[in-house]
Amino acid sequence: MSSVVALALALWAQDVTNYASYFGGNFQEVASVAKSDADGNFFVGGTSSSTGAPFDEGPSEPGRTLGFIAKFSPDGRKIWAKRLPVAEVRQMAISPFGEVVLTGRSVPGALEATEGVFQASQRNGGLYILKMNGEGEILWATYFGNAGLITATSLSISPSGRVAICGFAFLSDLPRP
Repeated sequence: MSSVVALALALWAQDVTNYASYFGGNFQEVASVAKSDADGNFFVGGTSSSTGAPFDEGPSEPGRTLGFIAKFSPDGRKIWAKRLPVAEVRQMAISPFGEVVLTGRSVPGALEATEGVFQASQRNGGLYILKMNGEGEILWATYFGNAGLITATSLSISPSGRVAICGFAFLSDLPRP
């Protein structure tokens, strides 16, 4: 059986490859987004269907595709890697303080929303938005939307920590503050 693995390639200077690496397990990892922080650490997010991928923690359910995020040092060493109880990691932003904000399709009820967030539960799918510190600990997590097609196409975080998401939705009940 062949496997598909996430590929990380860091180019630090024009036409100079600092490192190239594979990240994966016994079935399939797909990297969909990559960002770096002010210290040169490299973050990769996407989906994982493997049971043998080198994750430090997170749900492992054979045959189920879930989101993942991994942090690598500037020289390509894995610092940490986690599977998340979400369908995918589609977009990522890094704050000036090294905090990581993620969004993508959710798995309703799988992600534990934190107290006092915008939307604590979800009926039939939509987006999740979560913020982690540089060590991969979730600081807050919320859902957005309850049904229909909703996709985040862009994500940013301001120097003050405010999160902005752009995308499109076919929803009859778009949540509003």
